Amino acid sequence: MKIFPGSQVGGPKFVAAIKGPMPWTQIMPTGGVEPTESNLTEWFKAGAICVGMGSQLIKSELIKAKNFKQIELDVKEAVNLVRRIRQQYPAKI
Repeated sequence: MKIFPGSQVGGPKFVAAIKGPMPWTQIMPTGGVEPTESNLTEWFKAGAICVGMGSQLIKSELIKAKNFKQIELDVKEAVNLVRRIRQQYPAKI
C-alpha cells in the first residue's frame, strides 16, 4: 500500500500503527520522506517495506543547473544509506 503524503498521513507512527494488527501489510510511504539517516531509520524501523523519494532527493535547483553529477552522487548516497539501515531493520514480508 502506498501512502501519500507519508509525512502528513501520520508519518512513521502511522506505519507502525497499521503494521501492529496487520503485520503482513506492505507499506511504501512517499511524500516527505527525506534522504537522511534519521528520517529513513524512522520509516524502516516503523515497518515500511520501501520508500519513495522525489523532490527531497532530486533537487529542482540541481536539475535547473544541469548538475547531473551531484544528482548522481546524492542518489548513490541515499541508496547506500538505505542499504545500511536495511541491515538493522530488514524487510518483513
